[in-house]
This record gives sequence, structure tokens and C-alpha cells, in this order.
Amino acid sequence: MSEVQDAVTLVVTKAIAAWTSREALLCFGVMALLVVLTPRLRSAPGYWNRGLLTDAAYTFFYLGGIFSFLAAAPVSRGLNAVVARHAPFLDLDLLAGLHPALGFAVLFVAMDLCSYWAHRATHAWAPLWLFHAIHHSQTQPTALTNFRFHAGDVFFRTLVQFVPFTLLGAPAVAGVPLLWITVPLTVFLEALAHCDLGWTFGPLGAVLVSPAFHRVHHSAEPRHHHRNYGIAFSFWDRLFGTADPTVQRPAAYGAPGMDVPESFLRQLAYPVVGLARRRRADSAASVRRRAS
Repeated sequence: MSEVQDAVTLVVTKAIAAWTSREALLCFGVMALLVVLTPRLRSAPGYWNRGLLTDAAYTFFYLGGIFSFLAAAPVSRGLNAVVARHAPFLDLDLLAGLHPALGFAVLFVAMDLCSYWAHRATHAWAPLWLFHAIHHSQTQPTALTNFRFHAGDVFFRTLVQFVPFTLLGAPAVAGVPLLWITVPLTVFLEALAHCDLGWTFGPLGAVLVSPAFHRVHHSAEPRHHHRNYGIAFSFWDRLFGTADPTVQRPAAYGAPGMDVPESFLRQLAYPVVGLARRRRADSAASVRRRAS
């Protein structure tokens, strides 16, 4: 019995440690961003809805350290162990000889490029879209919508980034990994992009994803569905032909036809149930083809 109690105590202690660390600071920062940057939205009809509470649950789940403790950290250790045992040649640490500032720039751009293509894949492949549609199901985007991602969606993006991250390494300044800078910066830019604001960033909009640029991607109109995939940098869309320069606010947001439930727990089950139904339908179709 004491061993069970010790195990529970360890889990709770680690969870509290995660919550009181940098994730908590990021969480409070994003909440402040929501309050400061969206005064117009706070008074808009439908802003204070159940969807906002669902987004808050996702924010707590990820930035509160729960996802990292339960899944991300163990998976990361597992992947690193696999590389160390079976593919040590991937651990090249290519950024080790660069100036820290240059290493930071290379790491940030490389990870964002991987995120761009991972994002495109989630729209192009139907099974991945079942997971990613949860992010698009919000009809009133806010800064917290940036965290409305199914765990499977997050895992996919992480796996896409894993190989280049292993090749490049994680340079540090005075013992502080530059990854601790790239992650908060990406969180800030992505949260800002989801604030449903008309900001274009002026000339900087040719480089960075602005709220006006990204809200087109969340439009419910089919013509916008495969546009403006960029995460931090907008020039990927221009380079690969997926940019839409529209600055007008879309008439509506969401993922029409997906029927995503508005519940954190039910959303976790949604793509799994969808994949099971798809498999049953494919099996039934295969039986009918063989019978004919």
C-alpha cells in the first residue's frame, strides 16, 4: 500500500512541479494576451461561449504540463533512445559550431518549415484531417484557440520535426537551450494569429503570419480551406503557392460538415471513432465488391 502511495505522491509532485515551471508562465502570458488584444471580441455576441471553455481546457492541458508529463516527455525519451541505439548517425548536432544567434535563426526557420508541411499534410490526408478538424471546429477564434489541438495532431507535428531537430541539435546560451526561446516565441506568434484581429503587420506581414493572414485559413468557405498554412512565417505560403492575400474578415469560421462535438473529452474520442467508422465502411465496401 505504501508503494502505491509513494507512486501517487511522485506523480502529484511532478505534476505540480510542471505546473509551477515555465509552462505556467506561458499559460498566464497567453491569458493576458487574450485579455489585452481582444477587447472588441470580448463584447461581441457569442464570445463567452462553451467553445472558449473548451479552448481553456486545451490550454491548461498543454501549457500546464499535463500533456508533457503524461505523453510528450516519455515519447521524447523513447525516440531519443531509439536514435541512440539504432540511428546514432542522425545525431549530428549541426548547429554546434555556429554563433548562438545564427543557430537560433536556423533552428527556428527549420522547425517552422517542418510545421508548414506537417500542417499541409493534416489538410490533405483524410485520416489526419479527422484529428486536425478539431482545431478548425472553433467558430469564434481567440488566442486560446491556438491550443485546441488533439494530442494525435500534436504528436504528428512533433514526429515530423523530430528528424531535423535531431540533425540540427539544440544549441544553448549560458546553459539555456535555445529551444526554450523558440517555443515561447512560437506560442506568442500563434496565439496572436488566432485573435481574429485585422492586423496585417504592414511590411512585416510579408515575413510573419499576421492575425489577418491566418484568420483566412480558419474561414468556413471552401475556397480558403487550403490557404495560408504558415505557422510563424508567411513566406512559405508565398513560396509554395498557397497564399491568399485576402484581408477581409471571413463571413464565418469553423469546419462545416465535420460535426465535431463541443467537449474536451468527446473531442479526444472524435477522430478515433471516425477512423473506426471509416474502417468499417471500407470493409463493408470491400465485401460488396467481392460479392459482386
